[in-house]
Amino acid sequence: MDFLKIAKAWITSHNPTDREQDLAEKRYLICDSCPSKVKAILGYYKCNECGCPIQKKIFSNVYNDCPLEKWELVDVNYFPPIKKTTSLF
Repeated sequence: MDFLKIAKAWITSHNPTDREQDLAEKRYLICDSCPSKVKAILGYYKCNECGCPIQKKIFSNVYNDCPLEKWELVDVNYFPPIKKTTSLF
């Protein structure tokens, strides 16, 4: 478990930039219809795959951080392109 990544997402969720808020809202739309979204004890929703509270996880600053890789189509518009290198070996 990456506690630094989790802490950053929680901190961002309390004061996001407009861009971070927009990305989070689009990610939430994906999570909202996902069968892995379950209601937790305290009334919030969590991801049944990773156990994270969805309302915080959507603020992750990691590209396609969804354990089911469902955020890629949204994230590709918010993160810099990933350079792919080709190896000769």
